[in-house]
Amino acid sequence: MDWEYNQTRLYVYVSDTYTDTLRPYCLRFSNNINPFFTDEEMITIYLFGVTEGHSQIKKIYGHAKKYLWKFFP
Repeated sequence: MDWEYNQTRLYVYVSDTYTDTLRPYCLRFSNNINPFFTDEEMITIYLFGVTEGHSQIKKIYGHAKKYLWKFFP
């Protein structure tokens, strides 16, 4: 399986889980009421970065910016 398929599966799983279970427990620490991305997208990018072996937020951001920009603009 390629990484794009795995990333899509992860996003669907996160989206379903977030909607069913996580939403009441998540709190956005920003006063921005119109963000450019959803909580589901952010969680997916973070988890995908961790599965790719990145442990620091800066490295996950760099990986997402390099490879995932077409999926999460």
